[in-house]
Amino acid sequence: MEDQEIWVDKSEAERVRIAVNEFKEKLFLDIRQYYQAEDGDWRPTKKGVSLPADKLDELKTALEKLQIPETPKTDEPEASPVPSPEPSEKPEAPPEQ
Repeated sequence: MEDQEIWVDKSEAERVRIAVNEFKEKLFLDIRQYYQAEDGDWRPTKKGVSLPADKLDELKTALEKLQIPETPKTDEPEASPVPSPEPSEKPEAPPEQ
């Protein structure tokens, strides 16, 4: 089987590689972070995980259960936080003991 891979850019100098690899006649799903070296080549880091391919359906089911909140689109400005209103009165001083 020919290895299959997809690259997801994390930043200008970091990428995540998602691949199906064969090792010792078994298929694995490999998700690994890569960095761009000074010479321009992409090199793997220790950050990643390899799962037996038979766990792919279980992983897909788990990912579908995740509820990730929507993030603002990059072409829209982020909403600035609303300042809290100024109190109209000064709070009362605690009673003296």
